[in-house]
Amino acid sequence: MSTADLKATADLHSLRIAVESGLALLSSFQTSLTSTKESPPSEISDQPNPLRLLSDACALLKAQTTKLSLLILNKPFTPTAIIFILNNTSTQCLPALVTALELCPSKQYTTLLREHIRANLLRIMKEMTSLLGTIPVDEQVLVTSVSSVNDGNGRDTLPSTGVIWEVCDTLMALASGGLVSLAMQKGDAYHALIKDAILELQEWNPDEEDDDMFSSSSSAQSESNQGVDGEHAAESPPTTAMNAMTLTPPATPTPIRQIYDQTLATLRMIRVLYVALRKRHIQTFPSINSSTSTDQLPTSWQICSFDNLMLRLRAFSESADELAASLYSQDEEQASDELESIRTLALECIQQADQSWDRKDDAFTAWAQKWTGRLEELGPISRRQIS
Repeated sequence: MSTADLKATADLHSLRIAVESGLALLSSFQTSLTSTKESPPSEISDQPNPLRLLSDACALLKAQTTKLSLLILNKPFTPTAIIFILNNTSTQCLPALVTALELCPSKQYTTLLREHIRANLLRIMKEMTSLLGTIPVDEQVLVTSVSSVNDGNGRDTLPSTGVIWEVCDTLMALASGGLVSLAMQKGDAYHALIKDAILELQEWNPDEEDDDMFSSSSSAQSESNQGVDGEHAAESPPTTAMNAMTLTPPATPTPIRQIYDQTLATLRMIRVLYVALRKRHIQTFPSINSSTSTDQLPTSWQICSFDNLMLRLRAFSESADELAASLYSQDEEQASDELESIRTLALECIQQADQSWDRKDDAFTAWAQKWTGRLEELGPISRRQIS
């Protein structure tokens, strides 16, 4: 065996070790990221901003995975160059990503932000595992033409690289836009689900007549007004959208029809509430992004209240699905219980958010009181303890 062959064999052996070490590290990270249990808070002084660290690590990982993909696909196949990339990835990029998450405890950065980061990091680790699995590490690579080896592995390399790029871009955008941007995206998605539920219920009952507020000509205008805009915030919404929600059931409505009418009216009220909360509470929450210092973080009360608000906004869409299912199955008792549940949830939500983040009354406070009164006018609701 020539000297060149001996070196090639040794390089391939070193590559095999590097790949195995990288896979072991990725497996360990995946195990830790699968758990939602948080590590004890770090006591490091002068901690870096976790979102800035996250963004920098993602930018570096994008560059390294691009190089790695090209080295796997192109000739000549150079194990030493791949080993160099793997070592940099294992000692710099991946640990930095996990460290960024550890520096982002939910009590300081919200559960919403932390869980979004954790879920995306888990995707990165899984795709990195797939990418490393495409690296040829057996002796066949020494005797087979590079092009034929790549034919068997390249098909898997590019999709994994693409997903890693996509997730890194998502996290880099998160670092720039911050928590508020993420929360608005989530809130808009929940809002869209409520609107879809309303449309599906209307299609299920073809006799349902759309009210003035939600007709095609006035829907956009009405929802805009419900954003509690400027000096008209306290009085305008109740006299437009909410006043339009008068139920007009048939002369002798069946029990399921009564529940159906009240369900549509309730969901429309919740749809209006989403718009107001987006403008007055989500958009006004203290900023958390890659420029936020530790002493600028929201208070623990603000963090807890914000997480509770986002959980309730998500719960509306989930409850709406369960309520619609009960109506479709003509289960009067279940539908009644689900309707009561979603309306109680709405009251809890608006009571928790009736003041600003500084715990002061504002334009939304007066609007919330009138909104609550309108919701209660839609029909009976049991007076459970509102916590």
